[in-house]
Amino acid sequence: MLLGGLHFHHSGGGEKVSSNRIGQREAIIKRYARSRKTRNSNYFFLATAILICLLSTEPVLGDVPSIQNIRTVTEGEKVVIIVEIRHNDPSSTHYVDIVDIDIDYPPPVHAALLRDIKVSRQTEATFTYQRVIDADPRYEAIAVRARCSTHGWSEWVDMEGQPEPAFYETPLGMAVIGGSIIAFVVVVLAVLKRSGRL
Repeated sequence: MLLGGLHFHHSGGGEKVSSNRIGQREAIIKRYARSRKTRNSNYFFLATAILICLLSTEPVLGDVPSIQNIRTVTEGEKVVIIVEIRHNDPSSTHYVDIVDIDIDYPPPVHAALLRDIKVSRQTEATFTYQRVIDADPRYEAIAVRARCSTHGWSEWVDMEGQPEPAFYETPLGMAVIGGSIIAFVVVVLAVLKRSGRL
């Protein structure tokens, strides 16, 4: 009789199983178990690598504006913030529509955000934007960003021309990414263990 890939030989009412066949079957089972464990490990490391790439890759920006230069001019009791912005291929549907100016002050003020949602539409790729504020010698820093009506926000840039770090480049951002990776690994291990694959 053939059962489960093993040949059983009937002799005198008893069953004798070939030890050679049993050894072959055990070897096949061990090879299959090792192969399945290897495949699961490969899937696990592949999924982890994909997650790390997705979390650590810098987002690809479209044709967003670029802050070229920021300077200030004091005129009596007013300060004129002059921003040079570059934005390729401006049109009636593709233009800079919002400009944010972030001004840092010492405590207790800390910061003030000035948002202009009525930016004049541009006809040139490089244009100058101006904002007049009350003169206040206490301000410590100015950063500016601009939004394209189609592709979204530029980076924040300060008066030294240095972009502010993106969230994923800050200590908090790196902590969030690291925590997400650890949580993902724990969940995958738990699923594999519960399904008996680990």
